Amino acid sequence: MADKNSLFAPMLNGAATNTFTNISPHADKPNINLLGDAVIKKGDMTVFIDKYNELPSALRISAHKLLDFCTVKLTEQNSLKAASPNTTVKFRLKEYAQMCGIPDTKPSMDKFRRKVKADLDALFRVSMEWKEPSRRECKEARSFTKTRICTSIGMRNGIVNMTFSPELANYLIQSYIMLYPLGVLKIDERNPSAYHIGKKLLLHSSNGNNQKSGTANTISVKSLLAVCPDIPSYEEVLNSSNRSFRERIVKPFEKALNTLNFLTGWEYYRKTDRVEKSDALKMAFYDFERLNIRFAVKEKEQ
Repeated sequence: MADKNSLFAPMLNGAATNTFTNISPHADKPNINLLGDAVIKKGDMTVFIDKYNELPSALRISAHKLLDFCTVKLTEQNSLKAASPNTTVKFRLKEYAQMCGIPDTKPSMDKFRRKVKADLDALFRVSMEWKEPSRRECKEARSFTKTRICTSIGMRNGIVNMTFSPELANYLIQSYIMLYPLGVLKIDERNPSAYHIGKKLLLHSSNGNNQKSGTANTISVKSLLAVCPDIPSYEEVLNSSNRSFRERIVKPFEKALNTLNFLTGWEYYRKTDRVEKSDALKMAFYDFERLNIRFAVKEKEQ
């Protein structure tokens, strides 16, 4: 794990896990067959969930957090491009609870234990197939066949364990490393957009090409809204009874940004000119989404 004062930990990431952890059970509705199995479409990804109707909860933010934390642990014990990765991760439930800001009391820990068990079960039922651009120019998109997230799960004597499927582990080991914002584990799960925006900002800022081009701390509003399935699109707002995009898009967007405790601040920009937040709120939607966000990231806990 990263230094205790660090806000970040290295985490293997690829298009598959980034897309999967951006699924919202509210916005990305599953199609459920007569056997209770579900299929969710998300861009170039199809997610299959066995016996979806038996799950006590859907693919909620806490399941995304758990997969990300397990991936951080996978990163700790493997080197990038490792030929024979160690695919089983283990960690103390209390360690994870502390990272998530859960009080160390019996009622809180009992509730958290039940939640982690349910999220482990949900991840165990998931398979994914997807396409993503080739890493080489002039090559067709790569297609990945149906792949399970994990092959075994468990929790005993306060120890959580999960074994990644060999296919997904090898995919991640051959992918990239981002700096995962540990602070997002404490984000209130009632505001899922904060988790999605937080990951997107850190993935963007840790990208080597963005760092070289000087754009690592600048990203468009449109790009951030694209990873917020729980914030309605402008078209959805126009076709609803409440057509105020400022109330339903701009304000939830800003609220999510304001909850990110790993940022020292953020501002709207139009090219090189700073735009006051009060002025952004008055803009037409298509002018608003063309704005950029400039953000500054903390390096250590303060």
